[in-house]
Amino acid sequence: MADDRKSDDSLEKELAYEDIAIQAGESSKLRREKKKEQKAKEEEDKQVQMKEAMFQAGESSRARRKRQN
Repeated sequence: MADDRKSDDSLEKELAYEDIAIQAGESSKLRREKKKEQKAKEEEDKQVQMKEAMFQAGESSRARRKRQN
């Protein structure tokens, strides 16, 4: 009887540990995925800003050339 309880307790502890390990792994994975998504969004925003700046620079350059002619 005592051996059965010890093995049951041991099994329960092992299962609890596995559950915790899985949850920790999933949360780490989610954090990595969120960081990756955030970096991708930041890069996309940066690209949009650069394109807008280049477009505005081109417009001002064309305007200066028109004034000179």
